[in-house]
Amino acid sequence: MQKQIDKLKKLRHMVGKAAEESKLYREKYRGYDLSRDFAQAFKKLPLLSRMEYYQGMKPPHFPLLIGGLQNCYVFTSGGTTGDVKLTAWNQDFVSNWTDECFRSLSAVGLEAHDVVINLFFPGIWATHTLINKSLEKANCRIIPLGGKVSLEMLVTYLETFQVNTLIGVPSFIVRLTEYIDTLPSPQRVGISIKKVFHAGEFLSAQQADFIKERHNCRIAPFLYSSTDTGTIGMKCRHCDTNQYHLADSMYLETIDADTGQPVPVGTPGEFVVTSLVNEKAPCIRYRVGDQGIIDNTSCPCGNRSPLFTLVGRADDEVKVAGYLISPEIVQQGLETFPQLSRNFQLIIREEGQKTKLTVACETIPSVSLEETIDLPEKIAANLVKYYDILGVLIAQKYCLPLEIRLLPPGAIPRNFQTGKIKRVMNLR
Repeated sequence: MQKQIDKLKKLRHMVGKAAEESKLYREKYRGYDLSRDFAQAFKKLPLLSRMEYYQGMKPPHFPLLIGGLQNCYVFTSGGTTGDVKLTAWNQDFVSNWTDECFRSLSAVGLEAHDVVINLFFPGIWATHTLINKSLEKANCRIIPLGGKVSLEMLVTYLETFQVNTLIGVPSFIVRLTEYIDTLPSPQRVGISIKKVFHAGEFLSAQQADFIKERHNCRIAPFLYSSTDTGTIGMKCRHCDTNQYHLADSMYLETIDADTGQPVPVGTPGEFVVTSLVNEKAPCIRYRVGDQGIIDNTSCPCGNRSPLFTLVGRADDEVKVAGYLISPEIVQQGLETFPQLSRNFQLIIREEGQKTKLTVACETIPSVSLEETIDLPEKIAANLVKYYDILGVLIAQKYCLPLEIRLLPPGAIPRNFQTGKIKRVMNLR
């Protein structure tokens, strides 16, 4: 109870400070009375979209920012175009995130003697820099290589430094594992990965099993975070794969994505978050883009912070003729083909009056041209049979026949900043 009271005090302070000192929030909250019954007034405040945040952090005026850019890091907040997408972290915010990340990594098995390669992309994006700071707290041996190095060079580093731990985005770790699988047996013997910690993307159970089987390692997500918001969820040793404790530095709501109204505890909804510690670039009632469920059960670890479970991206599921198309189910159908990588992209576009669904799949490095001659037809037939909604949509002519596009390893476009694959490209 006291923790909730303290959170509400911090929440009131953050909202009040933003409403007074941030140009964006002053204009956004004009006409809203926050002086009476704050808890109820807060729920009526307008939500903050990702585009609003980006517009609020545009130079040279930075209308969302409180104060100047002194004593802070400026990070990019994602995106592949030339449009500037920035965020700012002051030193206190960085220290808080570093501590939360260290505690979460320790909870899933990071230890002082580990030799860790940090595979998050280095540069002006936050995760690589901040992960290094967290690993420092763990007293590890740190190889801050980043995920932009060639796979051949990366394997050399794995052998040279006797690396036992990888930390990075799942799609890159999957690709690395597939590459290692093609190496001669004597070279594979020199690689001994015992721990894989990942964040930033969804990792399916099938992908996780593939990595665990190939490396004979422990694999776990370690943090749920956003560059815009900071830490949202932290791990303990009792948490399931997609389950987290709510960070003390975050206030979390779940809403109905269509109406914007709150949903009851235990009901799936879109996550809306408010950082209680980022006073430089406030993130208040921010639509982070994920769906989840807040759990009202207690955790055996003794941490009284609420548990929640991620169930997917709010923008990953797309509607076609009233049916929801889920990339997770498409992925399950693809994983029956050993010739395919675990990396794919679902592309939705309109052709005439109908919807065209294309599945772009990367093959594994060892697949020959002869093995792929009739593979697209087999994959399409299997997906339609496995995922009956697709069959219904095609049979009823809401969709054109499914297109399968085979690509070589690494050919699906990655975010040049983070290395992530956007699993759904909705071009309609």
